[in-house]
Amino acid sequence: MPLSMRPFWPLLLSLPLLARAAGTDLVPRLQVELEGGTVWQGRNVVQIPNEASATRFSLNDVIGGGPWPVARLQTTWNINEKHGLRLLLAPLSVTETAELQTPVTFAGSSFAAGVPTDANYKFNSWRVSYRYRFHDSERWTWWVGFTAKIRDARIRLDQGGVVAEKTDLGFVPLLHIAGNWTFA
Repeated sequence: MPLSMRPFWPLLLSLPLLARAAGTDLVPRLQVELEGGTVWQGRNVVQIPNEASATRFSLNDVIGGGPWPVARLQTTWNINEKHGLRLLLAPLSVTETAELQTPVTFAGSSFAAGVPTDANYKFNSWRVSYRYRFHDSERWTWWVGFTAKIRDARIRLDQGGVVAEKTDLGFVPLLHIAGNWTFA
């Protein structure tokens, strides 16, 4: 199943209420970017847990290499001339069905070869950034700040009622540095 856009619709539908007239500020007070594309995976080798009791297998053999559609939404709110906030929503979830070529032991469960198996790979990225504009000239604008990222990851196998998954939800602090160069 391709990426779901459902989380974006309430925000997208409310944008006309939030937007200001274009061209009223040198630095737009509110910017919204919706980006779409495709994603592939060249290699994704899994072994959960990372011990001899588990099978090391290629997730590509189960879900393939893509391409899959992806989208991300980024909203920037410039509070004033120097301070701003940025929100980034970048969901990624791929679910496919295939037959395992060999028996697999994953996350404490055993999966048979030759039986249809649903596999899900998820790696969502949710980010909130604060940024401070420290340089602004005719051609260059520079910001520095910090980002709080929530990483929401999962690998899941489901085969006729046998279900096993490995999840990873975590906070990742990031340094935010950004620059814009304006052509003449």
